Amino acid sequence: MPRVTNVVLTIQRRATRDPNSGRDVSIRFTPVFTEREIDAGIYYTTTAVIRSVDSSVSTETEFQIERRRVIKARSGSLPELFESTITNRDLDEDFSLVANINQVDEWEAVVTMTPFVFENAVGNSPVVTGSWGAVGVD
Repeated sequence: MPRVTNVVLTIQRRATRDPNSGRDVSIRFTPVFTEREIDAGIYYTTTAVIRSVDSSVSTETEFQIERRRVIKARSGSLPELFESTITNRDLDEDFSLVANINQVDEWEAVVTMTPFVFENAVGNSPVVTGSWGAVGVD
């Protein structure tokens, strides 16, 4: 299995400076593959999410950053970047903006790489009947 290294989560105010426009969220990481994975040409379905680690919230919240991405095992340490925009309302789990109290919200990035499995696809035609022998009438 690859190692996921150097995971960095960045949540920044958008260039518009409008407090209601949300935040630009990026997850940068570097996958490191083994020689066997590289030689075999293995593909991995990769997801990157941000997960709430806010102790004041009773339910765990997760937001997927971009869609799943397929990454082929390769040599070298090339970083990957997943980006999205998330609303302030979604990031503010304890509703501190509504209550006019500035409570801290805590998020972490989680990157998951799962080997992509190529499965066989089989299709059957309808049965064809006939009489193809010496006395066949087809």
